[in-house]
Amino acid sequence: MDAHLPRGEPEEQTSTSDPSESGLPITTPSQPEEWNWTEVLPDTKHIRLFRSVDWARTRLGPLPSWDHTLRQSTYQVLADSRPACLYWGPEYVAVYNAAFVAHAGRKHPGLMGSGFGDEAAFPELFPFVEPMLELARSTGIAQDVIETPMTTERNGYLEETFFTGSFTPIRNGHGQIEGLYNALVEVTKQLISERRTAMLNAISTGPQFNIRDVCHHVMKCLEMNELDVTMAMMYTIDHEQSDSILQLDGNHLGIPAGHQLLVDNQPLHSSEGLLPLCLRARSTSSPLTLKADKRFDGVEWRGPEGSSQTVSILPLVHGTRLYGFLILGTNPRLEDRVNAQLTNELSRMVSSLLASAVGTQESMKRQKGLERDLAKSDIKIQHLVQHASVGMVHILLDGSTVWANEQYYSIIGLTPRDASKDFSFFSQIVEEDLHIAEREWHSLLEGQENIQEELRMKRMYQPPVGDPVPATILIFGFPYIEDGQITSFMACMTDVSRLKWAENWQARLRKRRRKPSASKNPSLMWCRMRSGKLAQNKFHFVNKTALQIQLC
Repeated sequence: MDAHLPRGEPEEQTSTSDPSESGLPITTPSQPEEWNWTEVLPDTKHIRLFRSVDWARTRLGPLPSWDHTLRQSTYQVLADSRPACLYWGPEYVAVYNAAFVAHAGRKHPGLMGSGFGDEAAFPELFPFVEPMLELARSTGIAQDVIETPMTTERNGYLEETFFTGSFTPIRNGHGQIEGLYNALVEVTKQLISERRTAMLNAISTGPQFNIRDVCHHVMKCLEMNELDVTMAMMYTIDHEQSDSILQLDGNHLGIPAGHQLLVDNQPLHSSEGLLPLCLRARSTSSPLTLKADKRFDGVEWRGPEGSSQTVSILPLVHGTRLYGFLILGTNPRLEDRVNAQLTNELSRMVSSLLASAVGTQESMKRQKGLERDLAKSDIKIQHLVQHASVGMVHILLDGSTVWANEQYYSIIGLTPRDASKDFSFFSQIVEEDLHIAEREWHSLLEGQENIQEELRMKRMYQPPVGDPVPATILIFGFPYIEDGQITSFMACMTDVSRLKWAENWQARLRKRRRKPSASKNPSLMWCRMRSGKLAQNKFHFVNKTALQIQLC
């Protein structure tokens, strides 16, 4: 169906009434149309451009010849605040408004009056869009485009773009479709931002345990976005070996094995591969963008057809510390400014991940060192505890023994098996002192910082002379507190039986000295030997707490 109606002379109209009686102006079909229908349009720069086009040289013909439908559609598109364009006739001649100029790019102003497939318009898009236009014309149903990717050449280079809009058929008074009304919104920035944000988010959630895992994770995430990352390789520095040797990560994108760019285990000041450029990027601590020259011949570029025009070298720096370099091929379908936004974000994020991984490794190394030192200290402490002359014990609140040294079991007179029973310690205290032990236990439960007490045990002590007496221990105890709560008790104890016997003996001697008959000479005493025989002993005081006994 031809979209243009014949633009012949209008048919003559006859009337049976006198025109002068109606009071209306008399118009005859043969009367030339002198009124300029574009005069009602606002006087703007874009409208002046529209009028200045030599429409007679276009397929639409001069402006006065445009039919009513085309004029009304032109009024509508020029008044629309949205980016909009008319595609008129079978050649889809373009008439667009000022808001559409940004989408036209450098195609403006040549696009005005050109067919969609003309060289001045969008010949690169026409094979993709033409089926949609024809479907709208043939069915009379609007065809929607939702976030549709299109590669346009509107600014002198092939550009990745995304559009959302529709192609709506326009009918004349006879119901024929003469053109299509295209209102659209470019969503390129939004979709590219979403695509890149998804990649950056994936990178940010990677492992942070060691450098190798971080590199592998980063390269896997970059591999998912072939449009923005057309090639990639990554260098890291092992600070444990050398701060200047660059190690190439085994996962690289778009670079075949054996390529001259794959230089490994070289110092930063090497002249091999891209290392001189890496050193240059390090000096500025910011991404360095360069033209893809012959050094990149043989690279199997990913993403859009054709090779990348530029490559970025990203120094991976956190603070003043260099962790490596990330080398990327950039999207050839986007402006350098847009690509720079991505490289800056990648540089910061990957640097942060590597810094975190190195920090984690160093922290784990320090932790292991501390654990080794602590283990050595524990061994020393355990050795000290086991060989100390005092008894040591750790008891839970239920009275069960957590651990104790051998001296403890010797002092209380129990085997480790018998001492494992709850409150076994209390069972070894003489009945007369049991209330003292219970009182001190409850004092610790109530929060007292420590206790110190002498207790007599059921275990007997054999003094140098005389009959056996209950052994006496001096105990020092304190609570063990975790998170503000008492969880157990610890105690140290010493057998003071010999000392207590000596003190008692000395007290008896002092009492005897107070008697008039007391002699200053060494005293004689009959005592029974362990063999059962009687023996005479001479004794005298060495100091206040020790008694020296001499067998006569």
